[in-house]
Amino acid sequence: MNYLPDVTSSASIQSVVLHTATNHDFLDVLISNAGITSLAQPLLSQLHETFETNTFGPAVLIEAMAGLLQKSREARVIFVSSELGSIGKRVDRNYMFGAIDAMVSKAALNMLAVCFAKSSESWETPAKIWCYDPGLVKNREKLGARSSEAGGQGLVPIVEGQRDCDTRKLVNDSGTLLW
Repeated sequence: MNYLPDVTSSASIQSVVLHTATNHDFLDVLISNAGITSLAQPLLSQLHETFETNTFGPAVLIEAMAGLLQKSREARVIFVSSELGSIGKRVDRNYMFGAIDAMVSKAALNMLAVCFAKSSESWETPAKIWCYDPGLVKNREKLGARSSEAGGQGLVPIVEGQRDCDTRKLVNDSGTLLW
């Protein structure tokens, strides 16, 4: 099943949850791949717009899907994030990449993932959680270094259980990244 809810719309999220619950008893894998960088001005408007998609939307989606994930024998949740959200990278004086809105919203998304992992510990089988950085990819808004298909290929080993040693971490294709 492959559904793309508008994570900024509660109605869209509820529609996907209802459809999933009607047709399936549980959910094994949830990939949250919402992300934008805003051009809005001033900065406060930019932050509101970006957080709505990059952080608040995934939070609402995961909360809405939690019941179905909890019924899985091995729930896997992957938040597509970015090393832009790495505080460890940002304090490095030589790291000069990224827009403020993207950096802080992805840092918040990374924390959301860890908090959700912690809250799922009360489940009979806690969820396995990752934040995954696909690298700079091409999308509708801009050109990137690699295709979105290539960026998405890094999700396969996570879904198939080959990256279970990296749960609760920010990962990319070649390993783990600084939080």
